[in-house]
Amino acid sequence: MKFSIVLPTFNAGKYIERCLLSCVHQTYKDIEIIVVDDCGLDDSIERAKQFALIDTRIRIVRNVQNMGTYHARRVGAESAVGEYVIFLDPDDELKKDALESISRKLDREIDIVVYNIESFPSKKFYQTSFALPQLEGRNIDGNNIKKIFFTKGFGLGTAGKVFCRSVLLRAYCNLNVPNNWRLVFAEDLLLFAEMLSLSSSISIADKRLYVYHKNLESVTQANTEEALRFNMAQAELCLNLLSRAASASCGERQVIYCLMSERIMVDREKIKIRLCKSFFFQFASIFFYYK
Repeated sequence: MKFSIVLPTFNAGKYIERCLLSCVHQTYKDIEIIVVDDCGLDDSIERAKQFALIDTRIRIVRNVQNMGTYHARRVGAESAVGEYVIFLDPDDELKKDALESISRKLDREIDIVVYNIESFPSKKFYQTSFALPQLEGRNIDGNNIKKIFFTKGFGLGTAGKVFCRSVLLRAYCNLNVPNNWRLVFAEDLLLFAEMLSLSSSISIADKRLYVYHKNLESVTQANTEEALRFNMAQAELCLNLLSRAASASCGERQVIYCLMSERIMVDREKIKIRLCKSFFFQFASIFFYYK
């Protein structure tokens, strides 16, 4: 069984060597590492090329222009040859036994594997720690869908997940996001919703295998008014796509789209809080913000 590790790369020169080292040193060897060059302005890709000279499992795929995280991941998945795809942000890393541990939870009938995340630096006492849902069986049914969406601390993005490539390509095809839509905020929630709606089986690897490094320079972490308003617009785009998908669906698929929409609406409200100039309003909303 082959894994494809996809790194959507844009101005990650400070971190990409750490990330690539965590990939090439995996104890599970049947892997490929796809670095998607999303046309940044730093030396990220030059550093990746030096690794590729040493390890032939590393391939670099270049976008013709900056397309954003959503499309960088999509291009990487379309270029992959592994049966399973893992998305890894180049400022994060994998534990060295990550893919070996995940491989033990996989068989040909599993569409998604989720595993736990280690945060660095550790979260504050008032922040919710990463957690995994306690699923009943492998089926993505109504009961497990509720556990996925309502488990406190379970991230609904792409971090801490492995996807069956064939299902993943169907998800991208269904979403059909135009190439000129540069999605970099909430796009991972959009993708996970579509993956859940198309998948029939899910497995849990109850280990902390993904190391998430909080990057304050990331556009999703930026606190300027311009960046926050940009993220607000991105959330609206994703909500529109989910609304379109929900209106064309029924049953559990529709439930998935609606629940993910509610999650993005919460993120949108958090942005509104950060944009608010009133100290009193921010103070009154602090418990909602760190929920």
